[in-house]
Amino acid sequence: MNGEVIQTRYGKVIGIPSDTQGVTVFKGVPIGADTGKENRFRAPQPPESWEGIRGCDHYGDRFLQNPDPNCQGTFWYSEFNYASEYRPSISENGLVVNIYQPEVQDGRKLPIYVWIHGGAGNYGSASDIKFDATKLAAKGVIVVLVQYRLGFLGWLTLPELCEENEHGVCGNYAVLDNIFALQWVQENIEAFGGDKNKVTIGGQSAGAMQVMNLLRSPLAKGLFQRAIIQSGLTGLLNDPGAMGKVLGMREPFPTVEEAVSLSKEAIRESFGRDVTLKELREMEMEEFLKPPVAKNVEKGVMQSATILEDLADRIQGTVLDGYVFNEESIDLMNQRNIEGIDIIMGGTTDEMTSLMAVNSTEIPTSNEILITKLKGMYGEDILSLYPTSTKEESYASFLRAFSDDGLQRLLLSAGLNQVAKKPYVYSFAHVAPGKNEDFYGAYHSGDLWFTMGSLKPGRAHREWREQDWGMMDVITDYWSRFIKTGNPNKESLSEWIPCDEKDGYPFMQFKSGQANLITTSGEEKREKYLRNIILESLILK
Repeated sequence: MNGEVIQTRYGKVIGIPSDTQGVTVFKGVPIGADTGKENRFRAPQPPESWEGIRGCDHYGDRFLQNPDPNCQGTFWYSEFNYASEYRPSISENGLVVNIYQPEVQDGRKLPIYVWIHGGAGNYGSASDIKFDATKLAAKGVIVVLVQYRLGFLGWLTLPELCEENEHGVCGNYAVLDNIFALQWVQENIEAFGGDKNKVTIGGQSAGAMQVMNLLRSPLAKGLFQRAIIQSGLTGLLNDPGAMGKVLGMREPFPTVEEAVSLSKEAIRESFGRDVTLKELREMEMEEFLKPPVAKNVEKGVMQSATILEDLADRIQGTVLDGYVFNEESIDLMNQRNIEGIDIIMGGTTDEMTSLMAVNSTEIPTSNEILITKLKGMYGEDILSLYPTSTKEESYASFLRAFSDDGLQRLLLSAGLNQVAKKPYVYSFAHVAPGKNEDFYGAYHSGDLWFTMGSLKPGRAHREWREQDWGMMDVITDYWSRFIKTGNPNKESLSEWIPCDEKDGYPFMQFKSGQANLITTSGEEKREKYLRNIILESLILK
């Protein structure tokens, strides 16, 4: 380590050269105290200062999670979780950031991209291999990868917690962690050559939900100017829709009273008895990695193997506490809540193949049940729009309808929003080579190699093609331009206009190494039908 020494608020740090020319990486920079024991279920606290120069040459701990949720031999393992060097130890001491810093020239300040990982709110970290953002950083962006408390440790709501809190509220600790990270960026990023007034927040899947939580929270106002929402599934709508219900999502934003009731019941069922707050704080973290007494059978994507996950799945996250969130702030269709924030949002064309499916040959139910589910979610007429002659066809249609539903939610919530500058919307349809690509298609999380600039030879055990490298270059051009200016366009790229109803809901399609602005993916009847279903459900609410 022979790079520049950076003075942060809590001490000096030095990074290491990455494998991309001109990009330095700072791994595991502490921004907060350990969240275990006495700090459990409390707002994040500052870390202890350190003496001397801290060498940031290794990743900090991942926040407490099931250490091996996607075991060897599975699709997720071979795609993302195979590289042990990107999977550091787990603990409750996870308030750290990783920073990718490009060369700073002529004293100019660089824009910041604060990235929030996904993982269903139960898994993931800032050190995941798919977030090795050297190629994105090389385009003149400082990338800051953050972490937040996972499982029920990020959400538990109990009366005693509200009583001890200075604001009289509790829960939403995962959101507070991300706000805390943004505050750290405001206080420290200039030392890394960054412009604290040009901050974009971004996230994918559960990370996208966290981005939307930050858009909804008054506490985060002024901490960022732009947002990128990848695979948020619901768009800017609070309604989880048919897709959310199948995935086990309850209506968002229960009151504190409702959340307290959920938390108490969840503790009783998961532990098999009532457990006091004192006991929860005294427990060793390993207790939370034990199997729950009563498993949550409602969970749709990943069965809860640990108490940590099981409690979170029962509690369901965000709480309308009047502090982190209030009744007005949670409505992102109210233009006042996102006015002045530039937004890109989108998803993949085959979100559910990797989320819900094991593989194309292990169909979990009969054709009759699949058809019944499709009709139950979208009505009888859906059967004329998606093939259902065989179990294989119905399964593919079942998965595809979810992704199609998600795109329409994105388009509607952007195109009908009354905000002055409407969001830019995209659909990632680029299919990676190999690994049963005909079935998985453009799967959930498959876009991350391209949007994060983390695609490198041999990654994901795939034989990457020229069009894959080209796709990454195109997307990172759009992303870096947006992060710098709030507008993704530049002369060498296809023009991307905001999504507006009057223009036919245009969106950028990324496919086969190219970007094209379109208003339909070629299935106009499906799109119109799903759009009407969504609009009717919103009117009925």
